[in-house]
Amino acid sequence: MASFVRHLAAEVQRRDEEAAVERSGSAVRAVARSHVAGDFLAAPAPRSHAVQFYEEDAFLLDSVTRYLGAGLERRELLLIIATEGHRAALLPRLEAFGANEAIRDGRVMFLDARNALSIVTDGNELNPIRFQQMIAERISDLRRGSEGGRTNARVRVYSEIVDLLLKDGRLPSALRVEELWSQVKQQHELELLCAHTTTHFREEEDIGAFLDICRVHSHVIPREEFARIESKHDRWLAISILQQRARAYEREAEERRKLEEALRCAMEERIRAEEELTACLEREREARVLSEASEAFKEVFLSKLGHDLRNPLNSILVTARLMLLRREVAEASLARLERIVSGGERMERMIAQILDVARARHPDGMPIAVADERDLSPVVARIVEEARSSNPSLTIELTSTGGCTARVDPARFEQVVSTLVGNAVGHGDPDRPIRVAIAALPDAIRVSVHNYGEPIDKEHVQVLLDPFHSAFPPRCGSKGLGVGLYVAERIMAAHGGVLDVESSKQAGTRFDAIFPRRR
Repeated sequence: MASFVRHLAAEVQRRDEEAAVERSGSAVRAVARSHVAGDFLAAPAPRSHAVQFYEEDAFLLDSVTRYLGAGLERRELLLIIATEGHRAALLPRLEAFGANEAIRDGRVMFLDARNALSIVTDGNELNPIRFQQMIAERISDLRRGSEGGRTNARVRVYSEIVDLLLKDGRLPSALRVEELWSQVKQQHELELLCAHTTTHFREEEDIGAFLDICRVHSHVIPREEFARIESKHDRWLAISILQQRARAYEREAEERRKLEEALRCAMEERIRAEEELTACLEREREARVLSEASEAFKEVFLSKLGHDLRNPLNSILVTARLMLLRREVAEASLARLERIVSGGERMERMIAQILDVARARHPDGMPIAVADERDLSPVVARIVEEARSSNPSLTIELTSTGGCTARVDPARFEQVVSTLVGNAVGHGDPDRPIRVAIAALPDAIRVSVHNYGEPIDKEHVQVLLDPFHSAFPPRCGSKGLGVGLYVAERIMAAHGGVLDVESSKQAGTRFDAIFPRRR
């Protein structure tokens, strides 16, 4: 209700400024400013068109009884257009003013408001001509039928047609009927009282309708709280209180306006942030789609490349090895033929790594063939011995602890250990020993390879197992593509194990390959 009053005050101020000239001369006057409502109802101004606002039927019946009863006392003619319930309630009240005699004399005419409304409308459309004709005919019948046929007798009209239209939610038709009443009262010299319940105007959006209703009336009579005040002093006090409340509501409205503006700005900022977030998410999705497409292309390309290179390379190696074996070239050309075989074998290893990367990147993971449980210590010892033979200047130590039996893919196990030992040989400090250890844990076997030398930077550890990045600087004479650790980690994952790394300047670099005993 407070919000309604605030908006009502603001709308009144706006309309006052827009139509000050139109309303000069008191086009709309509140009776309470200069009259006691009861005095006006008893003696309305000539050709007045008043509206009584109300909430309770009892108050409405008192006001209408005062208005109609005074007309009966003055032997004026009455046209009462009311709902069935109000007609039934008014009749007993008007008997005290001689209503029965007036009805017999033809000075009073009752019309049912709902029936009258149906006469002047076509469906939901108001027919202005039919409305004017209906009222003109009823006024004429009333004047002719009264005693003596007083064609110029004053007529008081009470109507609830507009109230029914408002109840039906038909505001434009209601306003049009009020305008038609204003024309009719001028043509037929009558006074009119309408009655509207304030329940039609509860919400903020009803302010305009409320002011429009007030605009088309010559007099506005307030509802119960103010109309019942009889003392002039008390009326001025009530007005002062209302003014003070209006000021408070205006201040509250201003604060609310500021808060709503701040909220609107915050909402706009939130919308902008959400739009930016949506755009970022869309860009991220598009980038992910492109990345996934690129990854898929890499996998297909690597797989096809490896297979397509293998067949011609096999032909080259077989031919070169046969020529070496049969000594089909001159002695001076043997060294060149051996370089061809060596280069071919190196290419063979690279192709094997390419195919391993393609297999490792498959959605189902690296394929492995787990064999029966076996002792893995001899396998590690053989790999270490081969490394010693190939690198006689290096010190490679081996320790074995406990019964190191497990179920693994033998070939893949050798590949992991060979990769770790090969990395230690290639990147370790040649003046310090490489330590290889295989140890039995309660549920796993751990193969550790430790070397000294330049440590792996922390930022490089994150990309250590990425096949398209390298944590190590490139080496001359490298025997592979630098994807060995990536393939080793994928083999560990396929076994259900892990590959860990720790690296620092003081402690050196250590890789731990932990294989579960049973898979």
